[in-house]
Amino acid sequence: MSFRSNSLGFPAGWLLLLCLLLTAGSAWAQEPETRRDTLVESQIVARRSTDGLSLYRIENANLSRLITPMGEADVVKQVQRLPGVSFTMEGTSAFSVRGGNMGNNQLSLDGVTLYGISHLLGLTTIVPSEILSDTEFCVGGFESDDGNLLSSHIRMKSADGDFYRAKGTLSLSNLMASAFVTTPIVKEKLSATVSARWSPAQLEYNALAKRLIDEDSGLPRSIQAGVYDLYGKLDWRPAARHQLSLSWLRTDDHYAFNGAGGSSRDSLGWSNNLILLHWKGEMSRQLTMSADVSANTFGSTQIQDRTLYANLHNTSLGVQSRVQEYQAAVTADLALTRPWSVRMGADFRHTAFNPAAMKSGGSHSVDWAGADRSNLAVLHGQLSYETSRMLARLALRLNGFQSDDGFRRLVPEWRLRFNYYFNDWLGVEGTYDRMAQFYHTLEGTPTGITLDMIVPAGAYAEPEKADQVYLGLMAHDNRGWSFSAGGYAKWMSGLVYYADAGQFFNLGTLGWKENLDIGTGRSYGLELLLQKNEGSLTGQLAYTFSKTDRTFPGINEGQPFPYKFDRRHMLNADASYRFAETQTFSHGVSAAFTCTSGHYETLQAGWYLPYGLPVDEALTYYTHPNNYRLSAYIRLDLSYNMTFKRPRTNHDISFGVYNALNRHNAYSLTWDTEAGRWKQLSILPIFPSVKYCINFR
Repeated sequence: MSFRSNSLGFPAGWLLLLCLLLTAGSAWAQEPETRRDTLVESQIVARRSTDGLSLYRIENANLSRLITPMGEADVVKQVQRLPGVSFTMEGTSAFSVRGGNMGNNQLSLDGVTLYGISHLLGLTTIVPSEILSDTEFCVGGFESDDGNLLSSHIRMKSADGDFYRAKGTLSLSNLMASAFVTTPIVKEKLSATVSARWSPAQLEYNALAKRLIDEDSGLPRSIQAGVYDLYGKLDWRPAARHQLSLSWLRTDDHYAFNGAGGSSRDSLGWSNNLILLHWKGEMSRQLTMSADVSANTFGSTQIQDRTLYANLHNTSLGVQSRVQEYQAAVTADLALTRPWSVRMGADFRHTAFNPAAMKSGGSHSVDWAGADRSNLAVLHGQLSYETSRMLARLALRLNGFQSDDGFRRLVPEWRLRFNYYFNDWLGVEGTYDRMAQFYHTLEGTPTGITLDMIVPAGAYAEPEKADQVYLGLMAHDNRGWSFSAGGYAKWMSGLVYYADAGQFFNLGTLGWKENLDIGTGRSYGLELLLQKNEGSLTGQLAYTFSKTDRTFPGINEGQPFPYKFDRRHMLNADASYRFAETQTFSHGVSAAFTCTSGHYETLQAGWYLPYGLPVDEALTYYTHPNNYRLSAYIRLDLSYNMTFKRPRTNHDISFGVYNALNRHNAYSLTWDTEAGRWKQLSILPIFPSVKYCINFR
């Protein structure tokens, strides 16, 4: 790995370095790779047969078979292996869907949006799989209560606590230790669930750094890293068909390290704090109602304390961002005369945004009084007709949005979904979605780490909008095989391009509104998915062919240019084989293969001496943004899992190897002026993982 930190901007270079060093020493398996100056173009997921390629249902039982860098079950890593989904930075939690930006995806827990989902610089996500009952990933044909998004929605639902007996889990992997327990407090009436995870990354890094890092290397000999998440939930059943729950989620990531020579100290971090009160009741056989009240805060911080010269001491600069949201929602589901059903609801959000609040001097506090505030009120409803062969649904939303700068909009949305089976094995699916998003994400560098700014729409930037259409075929048999194939087209408007993301991470965010360019995007593609979900051998094969571009009036003379993560071809193959099991032992192997087109980079096309100007150095020029496609991305992952069964416990041991080929997949290229050559940055090398888990039941 070779790079110059000043070419990426603080703290991007250090972030990428830490991402490598936190791999418990395996990063040194990647040798520096150079390029000359001549550039050349270069089952896990289970779903119902009627869901097609618009809705995927992710089974918790299969999460343990997924091969991830940390060996941790991770819903987002599951999603990244599906058709239409393009990952961004290798091994991290960031992704784009059907040509949308990363910030156009929504991830929610029990209906509350999580704005920062990364743990350990994106190597895993903040929601432990043990607390979930089921997860859905929707990319089209959205329901009426899916809103404020443009691409996809990962709907995570927490599991109810156990009202009859206590059970729990303890586990330990490379970089994460966790505990989970659920127990009745009052049998059949009141239960409690608690989950806690903590990462020993600081201890591991510091122990390795003393042996592997020289004092003159310029790399930190030690770091401070605090990574944890806490989850708690109380479930109360006051009556037979009513339940009240109170849940809380707290996550925190923070990192600090001293720069070369001790002249600076850099720190960064992000956190989430969510509390939710939820009620659900069956008012009658036909009517079910639910109501929610929540408070949700996400914050990120970057601070640099530096001594520059003898006469300038303790200079402290920082950027902090925060989103604080209060939400209330009510929903009613009414079963009419079969096969008709209706859903109606209302949602209100009051949100305060503090994007890039600046600080200087010795104090690390920021005045949050200057928040940008917005209100989003929504009325929604849908009408469904569903039989064993057909699903037809019309969903409508009416959004009323208001921001502090006097910006007001009334924005309607509508969605259509139609599934029909001609016979027992062959069907057709069609969807149309008109979507709107009222929060903009100003994506920074490096992508994949939760340090983006989130800002409301306003007079400077209208809400983002998209129209998406999809049509496909579905087929399945009674032996567990299913196949889906379809094509989509998507048109986006109001997209925000943050013209100087590198300067944002270099503490240059004053006047960030003036650095925005508003434009359009378009994407179309073909998606294929073959799955086998039954038997000893299970797996899936997912392929996507797509093309995505962007057009901004102030960029490339208003001409279209490729989207950075427009990977023309994406192929993901997964297979798991379970050997014959006994009453006391079971084991199996898994393999995952990924081959995709490389993403785009913006590289200088050449150099020139300006005519008539008194300068001696050549200047660089560019053809257009994202003018060079990196080489193809290829990765093979392998794992072996075994389970020892005891009367009251199960003991699971997993061994995994992420990037078993130790391939140097390119993330970026930089020009080394002194060496006169291109240097390639690769993120994750071969990455072994071990996880031990004991389940009490």
